[in-house]
Amino acid sequence: MNENRSHSDNMNPLKDGIQSFLNQKESTEIRQNRILRQAWQKAAGDEAASFTGSVIYDKKSLDIVVVYTVSSINRAELEARKELYRLALSDALGRLPDNPLKEIRFAVSRTTALAKASAKAWKGIENSYVEPVSFTPDEDRHARERVAEIDDAKLKLSLYKAMKATIEWKKGKEASKSSQNRF
Repeated sequence: MNENRSHSDNMNPLKDGIQSFLNQKESTEIRQNRILRQAWQKAAGDEAASFTGSVIYDKKSLDIVVVYTVSSINRAELEARKELYRLALSDALGRLPDNPLKEIRFAVSRTTALAKASAKAWKGIENSYVEPVSFTPDEDRHARERVAEIDDAKLKLSLYKAMKATIEWKKGKEASKSSQNRF
């Protein structure tokens, strides 16, 4: 049993060395991908970068880059300027003029499209939320007077709640605008 233990102890440096190598490789890949994404942003500009997602090196070569787009229309737009993007990206990566990227490919990615759509929707929701401002007693009285003539109790209550929610939202929106204008 002691022999197995000493054999196991001898394997730890090897195991540690392999793990260290893998960590360095992963760190290098992460750095390369971060640099590539930043270079793409610079080369493509804000408009083209807005409808692209992941930018990666091809698995077979660091001379080939793959850019994922949100739709086939966007892919076609990028393809039309493929050579310009290849040269601009080569320059942004600091590759010498005699050693540019060999190729840049554009591919449609459902994941990229969903991520962009989700981010856009969330931004819209985030920016559209308004904190409602409560009804005053006079507004409450006025709303109740407006629905008083309705005979159906459920309809009367629903209409009252809708009026209240709408007025509180509008007041909140106005309050939000006026607080933004102060700055």
